[in-house]
Amino acid sequence: HAHDALEIAKLQEKTAQLEHQKKIKETEAAIANIQMNNIRTQEDEKRKTLSSETYEHQKRAQYQDQLARRRYDDQLMQQRQVNEANLRRQEESVQKQEALRRSTIEYEAELRHENEMKRLQAELKGKWQRLSVRIKT
Repeated sequence: HAHDALEIAKLQEKTAQLEHQKKIKETEAAIANIQMNNIRTQEDEKRKTLSSETYEHQKRAQYQDQLARRRYDDQLMQQRQVNEANLRRQEESVQKQEALRRSTIEYEAELRHENEMKRLQAELKGKWQRLSVRIKT
């Protein structure tokens, strides 16, 4: 019987060892599972962070583009206003030159008229004097 008892004790010890190894394996599997879950969670967080950063980058790029477009539109508007102001000044200058030209033409016409009148007056005066001289003689 002692031999059977020893065999039973060995079997019980072996069973206990197998149970212990099974628990160790289960614990190791649970740890590995937790580690995998942690890695998966970290990867999900990385993916969410990257997605969020990409979204923010796109929003910033869109905002910068919008600002650049506004600046360009403002520059175009300012250039248009400068061009319109220059055109107005040119038109005013042309009008002033035209008015000056008309005034010069009118002044020249007045001078010609005055000179013509003086010439006619001198001519008539000369004729009058010749006639007076004839009448006296």
